[in-house]
Amino acid sequence: MRNMRLFDKIKLSKETSKEICFSSNEIEFVKSYKQGPGGGSYVVDFKLELKPTTDKVIEVYYLPSEETNECMPHIFKGVQRFVEGLYTENISIKGFKLEISNCVVHPVDFQPLRYEIFVMIALNRLSFYKGIKTVKDSEINLPIIQSKSLNEFLHSSEDYPSDYSNYIIKRLHLPNRGFNSKSLLNNYDLQRSFEEKFVDIKIFQNSSIRHDNYISIYTLNDISSINIFNSVIEEVIMYRTDIYSKNKDITGFDIFIGRSDLDYGTKQLGKYLYWNLLNLIR
Repeated sequence: MRNMRLFDKIKLSKETSKEICFSSNEIEFVKSYKQGPGGGSYVVDFKLELKPTTDKVIEVYYLPSEETNECMPHIFKGVQRFVEGLYTENISIKGFKLEISNCVVHPVDFQPLRYEIFVMIALNRLSFYKGIKTVKDSEINLPIIQSKSLNEFLHSSEDYPSDYSNYIIKRLHLPNRGFNSKSLLNNYDLQRSFEEKFVDIKIFQNSSIRHDNYISIYTLNDISSINIFNSVIEEVIMYRTDIYSKNKDITGFDIFIGRSDLDYGTKQLGKYLYWNLLNLIR
């Protein structure tokens, strides 16, 4: 942190069962330009470097320059908003140092609020894609599907056909590295309403030894299911990354996507499916 100065600190007093931490340094070059004759123009351009610590505090540093000095109050407010947003979702985060440099202040299109917004977006993106998530206890309680097997469920369900030709399938490989292996203990029902939106996802213990090293994702071949198919795949890929980062192996399981009003990329699905998946494997 040569020549870096401490701008301010945020004490992390809240601890919850859902927690995010970082295991490595992360660098983001945050750049967003909107310039045109129609109004609402802005220029956002700065470098952000995140360095994890063991302290219960976020320390925000900056490399002094006339332009960076002008941006720092707004950037720090964005960091505060990021933490407050996590707390609102009952998610806590471990400490890190944040180093800000190379801020650009455009002579016409400098919008201070945009710096506040874009540092918050950058931290949310880093925590989602790079942060390691853990669930400390069984706070997330899921209904268990009362069926002896996947086939029994499919043959008794009106919403999920037993003919596999009705599904689009994606399989994600789970390499066996010889570490302690975790597995799904039950079959789970993840029906959930988000205001006026609804999603129905079923998760089953692996039904085939042949697919024991895969997470298999099945979506009904209709638009209501396909709309979130890629979102579910992205969630599961990040879930797999988090599990393997803890030097654990996992055995395969099956995910069936039923009716859903959610759209691809919806944040509501990420807040729901991802944390529940972490809680299912013990």
